[in-house]
Amino acid sequence: MKKIVTLLFLLICGTLSSQTVSVIGIPTLHQLPVNAIHVAFKDSEGYIWYGTVNGLCRDDGYDIKVFRSDIHTPELLKDNLVGCIAESLTGNIWFGTDKGAYVLNKSTYTIKPLDEMRIGEKRIAAIYTTNNGDMWISCFGVLYRYDSNGV
Repeated sequence: MKKIVTLLFLLICGTLSSQTVSVIGIPTLHQLPVNAIHVAFKDSEGYIWYGTVNGLCRDDGYDIKVFRSDIHTPELLKDNLVGCIAESLTGNIWFGTDKGAYVLNKSTYTIKPLDEMRIGEKRIAAIYTTNNGDMWISCFGVLYRYDSNGV
């Protein structure tokens, strides 16, 4: 029996092949507000969005635009630590911080807090988009569902 199991194991292992993984650097990394990226997300237009401890960043391959609360925009976000990013079917970028969720309109690049009555300053664990356009937001212990417009 041991010989049969060993033979099967060798046959299975012999059919497996290794994969080549390529790792390339981010050419615009020096433009980020910090060198640590918590989450990366590619939207429907091909932009790469990064969540960092110092804001949401949009990378177009040449330049990085940073959205955060700072001396120029002190009330933009209640917290700059962005831990999750998703895109609604309407093309808006939804992102979660340690103190609430926000929606960025890609046409105007305006940011609005999402549902301050229910979510408020809760830490956002995850944001997901479903095929039917529903947006699901997970705060630790609570799950919220919204349509693409945030209702």
